Amino acid sequence: MCTWMASDDDFFVIRRFEKLGARVALLMQNQIVQLENALRAEDISCTTYGGDNGTFIGDPRPRRQVIMDELMWRLERYRFLIAFTIFVSIVAVARPFEVLAATAAYGAVLMVFMQLGDPEKR
Repeated sequence: MCTWMASDDDFFVIRRFEKLGARVALLMQNQIVQLENALRAEDISCTTYGGDNGTFIGDPRPRRQVIMDELMWRLERYRFLIAFTIFVSIVAVARPFEVLAATAAYGAVLMVFMQLGDPEKR
């Protein structure tokens, strides 16, 4: 089957998993919102005790920096996913093998982002 699919670009068809992609995007949104709420709670706590939310140097609340670091790489991954989804929807009139090539490239780049951005894998 693999040999036949690889024999011609028109035979090379792989699922795009639109519904799963939407679920992953929603999960990513939920994770970002949870971090946003945690950051807001840290900011309120800091303001309540006379801290400065406008600085990162010498921040007396290390938890806030941890949340910001997590938000930074999660937002990067999320924005990349959304940008790619928009790109694929624009190119959807392309032949299946062209969309597949873009999807494969996205998967490869996303894997690099996931490995570089995940603090547990550093």
